[in-house]
Amino acid sequence: MQTYQRLNKIGDVLRVLRVVLLISTILTFLVFLYVDNMLSSYLQRTLQNELRQEKYYEIGIRPTPAEGFRIVDTIPIDGTLHGSALTHGEDALYIADSNGRIIRLDVATHEIQDVVVSDLVMTPHDVFLTGKDELVIADPGKSAVIYMTPDGDYIDELAIEDGIQPIRVVERFDGRLFFLSQGEPPRTIHLVTR
Repeated sequence: MQTYQRLNKIGDVLRVLRVVLLISTILTFLVFLYVDNMLSSYLQRTLQNELRQEKYYEIGIRPTPAEGFRIVDTIPIDGTLHGSALTHGEDALYIADSNGRIIRLDVATHEIQDVVVSDLVMTPHDVFLTGKDELVIADPGKSAVIYMTPDGDYIDELAIEDGIQPIRVVERFDGRLFFLSQGEPPRTIHLVTR
């Protein structure tokens, strides 16, 4: 009987120890979460203060207008433009316009001229001037990559299979041309050889 009572008391002590161990584990975890949260908040506040002192926002850019920069000239262009469809040559900017044209802007005189009109392009989304001094136009409406001279003379065209619509075009330093397409398959990069 005494052995049974001793075993019962030992069992009670072990149950209490298990409960105490469980509670201490939970408390340790909660303390860890609290300290981790406090450290994260402290580091975030410190970083934000340093960024503010450096006049940067959290995303790493200065607010506009940035100190030392100002707009010195504005040149109006008729039509709705694709904002990212802009490339430059030595003396001109070329802009792909959603009205089915490529616009040439002379940077010295600010003269605007239509280089390419609707009979050669439908809906140019991007234009790029290559190292060979050729304009390369991504035209998803025509499903083609079109090559032209900066004066608008037709050179060549890469007609693309149905479903692939070129929307961006770029040339690497080694002269290889890549274009980004939408459609099927969605958002794919293609290498162009000619």
